[in-house]
Amino acid sequence: MASHFNELNMNEIKELDVNLLEMMLSHPNLIVDIEDFLILELYKTNHSVSCLFQYVTLNSMNKFIDVFDFTDFNRLIWNSLNKRNQCEIKYPHITPNRHRLKH
Repeated sequence: MASHFNELNMNEIKELDVNLLEMMLSHPNLIVDIEDFLILELYKTNHSVSCLFQYVTLNSMNKFIDVFDFTDFNRLIWNSLNKRNQCEIKYPHITPNRHRLKH
């Protein structure tokens, strides 16, 4: 089922048990392009899925911060955030003259 996760629609996913979702998200063959979005959407209606945040990369930090309730925080989610925070941040190349004021 984990390898066909992308074929499920959001309504079907919302009906799945949290333990099953956790097994699927931790499966090595899982291919989900939008896992951050998926878990945020599930979390908006059901905070009991907060444990699933440990399996995502959290590329959408702003959305996560807006939606996530601190009382649902746990050690595994903290570890996931730490991993994400240790990733190299790539800044866009800025040309030196680009932001100069004209006199």
